[in-house]
Amino acid sequence: MNSNLHKRLLSEIDKLKKLTAELSLQELTSFVTTQQRNFNHGRGKQNLGSPLKQGMYLLALASSQPEPIAPKPLDNGRHAQLVRRLESIFQNYGLAYFPTEQEYAAGLSSEWRRQREIAMPAFMHYFMAGFKASTEQIKEWINTCFAGFEKETVEAFGLSHIDLLRVASFIESVIEANTSPVVDAMKAIEVLRQQFLHELSEGADLQAAVARVRNQPELRAHIEAFERGSTMLFEVKRQQLLDEFGVEVTNCLMQHFVTIRGAAVAITYITESNPIIDRPLLTADGERIFYLVNNAFYQAIIEKLESHLTQGPSAARYLKERDRRLEQLALQHLQKIFQDTAQFYDSAFDRPDSHGEHDLVIVHGANVYIVEAKASPPKEPLRDPSKASLRIRDHFRGRNGIQKAYDQANALRSRLLNNASSPLYDKKGNLLIELQREQIENIYCICVTRDDFGPVATNLALMLEKEPDAPYPWVVCITDLEYLIDAMVHLGQGVETLNTYLAQRSLLHGKVMGTDELEYFGAFLRHAGLHDYIEAQADFIPLDITESDILDDIHKCIRSAEPYELNIEPANLIPLDRRKLFGLQQTVRSQSNAAKKQKKVRQKRDRAARKQNRSR
Repeated sequence: MNSNLHKRLLSEIDKLKKLTAELSLQELTSFVTTQQRNFNHGRGKQNLGSPLKQGMYLLALASSQPEPIAPKPLDNGRHAQLVRRLESIFQNYGLAYFPTEQEYAAGLSSEWRRQREIAMPAFMHYFMAGFKASTEQIKEWINTCFAGFEKETVEAFGLSHIDLLRVASFIESVIEANTSPVVDAMKAIEVLRQQFLHELSEGADLQAAVARVRNQPELRAHIEAFERGSTMLFEVKRQQLLDEFGVEVTNCLMQHFVTIRGAAVAITYITESNPIIDRPLLTADGERIFYLVNNAFYQAIIEKLESHLTQGPSAARYLKERDRRLEQLALQHLQKIFQDTAQFYDSAFDRPDSHGEHDLVIVHGANVYIVEAKASPPKEPLRDPSKASLRIRDHFRGRNGIQKAYDQANALRSRLLNNASSPLYDKKGNLLIELQREQIENIYCICVTRDDFGPVATNLALMLEKEPDAPYPWVVCITDLEYLIDAMVHLGQGVETLNTYLAQRSLLHGKVMGTDELEYFGAFLRHAGLHDYIEAQADFIPLDITESDILDDIHKCIRSAEPYELNIEPANLIPLDRRKLFGLQQTVRSQSNAAKKQKKVRQKRDRAARKQNRSR
C-alpha cells in the first residue's frame, strides 16, 4: 500500500474510532446484526457490502474502548457515517492492488500483473467475504467435526461442542422471546395507524384526529413497549445463563467466549487478529451479554476447538478424522442424486498394495466420477502481493491443496483413458471393480473442500497446472455441494443435470468470474444452462452475486415443503464499450473542471463585491 493510500486509510480508521467511542455497545451490536439481516434479505440502501467482516472489525475497534458514560444515539447521521467509513476502509485495501502513478509510468510487468491477479481476489475473499453457510449447516458441521473429541475440548475449555450448541440454542430462544413484545407492539401500532387513516377517509378533521392520536394512552403504551424492547433485543442476562446452566458452564463461557468492552486488545487494520472473532459474546458490565445474530458464535466454536485439536496431542487423530468425515459427507450428499444402479467405491486404490488412493469413485452407466476430498482450510494471505501470491500458490499446490486433489483424480482419469482395463482395489488388496475403457464415455474429476476457497477455486485458470487438452476439474466446498444437490432433488432433477453442469462449467475458467460456486449453479438453473456465457465473445464476464439468490428461494421452499416454480430467462450480458466508458469519464472530468472554473469566477466576483461594499 503506497503512503498516500495508507494515510487516507489511517484517517478513515481514526474517524471511525471517534464514532465508536461515543456509541453504546447495545447500539453497535444492534447495528451489526441489523446490517447482516438487511444484507441477507437483499436490502441494499444504506447498508454494508460485507456486513459480517465489516461488522466484526467495527466491534473490534469499539471493544478496546471503554463504554461511554453518556453515549450518543445512533441517529441517521451517525448510521450513515458508520456505513461510509467502513466501506471506505475496506475499499482502500482493494485499491492497494492497483498501480501507483510511478509504477504505471515505469511499466507493469507480466509478473506484477500475475501476482495481483492471484493475490487480490484471495485477499478480498479471505478478509471480506462472510461465512457462506446456513445456521443449520454450521451446526451439522460442528457435530460432524467434533464428535468423539468431547474429552479434549472439556479439558481445554470446560465445555464440549455439545455444551456450546446448547448454550447457543438457549441464547437464541431468549432473543426470540425478547422480540415477541416488540413485534406485538409494532402490530398494535399498525392497527391504530390503520384506524387513523380510516377516520380521515371518512371525513374526520385532520388536526382533531392528530390531537386525539397524540393523547391516546394506548398508543403511548405501545410506543414505550417498542422502545423498551428494542434496547434488549439481542441480549441475554448473565443470571439467565446461571439459572439455565449453572456456575461452572457460565464461568467457562465467560472466560473463553466473552469480550468485555474496554478490555480487548486494540487493533487498527483488518488484517490484525480480531478479538471478537475469538470471543464474539460482548458485554460492557459483565451482566448484559450481547449476541450477534450472524453465526459469529458458531464460527468461534469451530475456530477455537479446531485450533486446539490441531495443535495438541490429539492432532494426528483429529486431522485423520477430519478428512474421513469430509469424505463421508461428500458421499452422503452425492448419493441423493444417483439412482440405485450407481456403484460407490470409497477408499479405492490403483494397486493392491494400497498405493494410489482415491477418496471416492462413482460408476454410473458409462460415466465415472473421481472424487477427492481436501479438508485443509485456506491460509491467510499476506498483505504484500508478491509474498501473498507465493503463499497462496504454495498452499494451492501443497499436499493438502486443490492441485494435489486434481493430480490424484487426473492420474486415474489418464489410466482409464490409456488402458483397456483398469482395476481398483480396497485397502486389503481385494479387487473392487475392473473398469473397461470401451464402456466409459465420460470421466469427471471432482474436488470437494471443507472450506470455501472463493475465486481461487472458482477460477482455476489462475493457478491449476494441467495439460492443455485436459478438462478442468470441478471444485466445490461441502456446504455448496449440499445446497445445490438439495436444490436439484427438490426440482426433480438428477444426475443428468449434474453431468450437463459439469461439462459446461469446466469451459468457464479464465472467462467468467464469480465469488462462489452457487453463483455459477444459480446462473445455470436460471438461464437453462451456461450457453450464453460460453458463446459470448468476451474475455471477462463478472457474475452477479444475485445469481445465487435462486438457491436461497429454493431452500425456503424446501423448509416449508412447497414446490418451486423454475422460471427460465436469458442471461443479460451487456458488452462493455470502453470508448463510451472513457468518453463518459472525459465528459465528467470536463464538466467537473468547468464547474470549478465557474466557482472560482463567482468567488472572485463575490470578493470584489464585498471589497466594494466595505469601501463605501
